[in-house]
Amino acid sequence: MERSMWLMSFLFAGEQKPMDTIRIMKGLFIVGQESPKPLPSYYEFEPYLYGPCSFEVYGDLDELLKAGLVEEHRPYYRSYCLTAKGTEKAKNAWSQIAADIRLRIETTKELVLSKSFSELLEYVYTKWPKMASMSIFSPIRR
Repeated sequence: MERSMWLMSFLFAGEQKPMDTIRIMKGLFIVGQESPKPLPSYYEFEPYLYGPCSFEVYGDLDELLKAGLVEEHRPYYRSYCLTAKGTEKAKNAWSQIAADIRLRIETTKELVLSKSFSELLEYVYTKWPKMASMSIFSPIRR
């Protein structure tokens, strides 16, 4: 499976609504970290301004936009969702993913959608503190 299919599968899983890049990035990171086995052709993450970042994700989003597989929404910030064409392609990729990994993707997407920006970063920084090493954001501690 090519790398961008992981991104499309993440957008396809569960509730399909526009997702901002922070939730996409952190969701893909969590899926990779919590997968019971290495995922083939998966994204590489490094610490950056808001925690784990894969610049490959940004490149893939741009390519998927150009191909008409995702569309961008900008109410206040960039967010993305699959187009009808993208949904069809994502369904095919989804069917090729093992059931345990599909469940991991679905539960991770629910998690990232349920948290505010600061709650999500706090969650990631707490579980993977090395990924916060370059962060410019300090979540509010309760």
